[in-house]
Amino acid sequence: MPAPFVRPWFVRGCVTLIRIIFTETYLWLLVHAAAVFAVPVKRYENKIWSKVMVLDISYSSLIGIDLKAEVCLHVMVGILLYTLYRFWCRNRNNDPVPMNYRVYVFFLPYILSFLICWAITTALLGLGLYRVIYYTKNENMWVLMTQFVVGIIFKLLILVNFCTTCGRCYVKLQLLAIDIDEQRRELIRLQSFGDHLTMLFNV
Repeated sequence: MPAPFVRPWFVRGCVTLIRIIFTETYLWLLVHAAAVFAVPVKRYENKIWSKVMVLDISYSSLIGIDLKAEVCLHVMVGILLYTLYRFWCRNRNNDPVPMNYRVYVFFLPYILSFLICWAITTALLGLGLYRVIYYTKNENMWVLMTQFVVGIIFKLLILVNFCTTCGRCYVKLQLLAIDIDEQRRELIRLQSFGDHLTMLFNV
């Protein structure tokens, strides 16, 4: 059997760093996508003898441009990546980490932040759609309704993406936590941390 190809250490280091950046960006974007929502905004158009109220759509975010929120988000992503790094190190040393509540504690802050942002903003989207249906009777009502429906579909796609990622990571970490044969263990030893992240997140 031919020896497997191993990249030079500096190439592996650069590739690993790039994959860590991609993974952190992906996890950061997921929470920001969950925090974005649309709200109807009132404005008045001047007619000849009166003013007419018109609803427009405006986009906002629960996180916004807030340094403290960004720092907290990056800390949560960093904790998650550090926990995955521990998994990788222990598997390389033939000492797999058991999947129990002590591991889930490190994943919970990020998961809860995503779910809370998603639930609040999806409820706000539904409330905005209700306001458009019952308080708008002009010609732009269907345009606003379409935009809110597209926003709800976007939220559902984000949730599906998040659930798929969580399910894939859970299954693969469970497989790594069980005893495997020596040949597969040797392949794990040859993987870098970047390869480990690619296997989990497809980045």
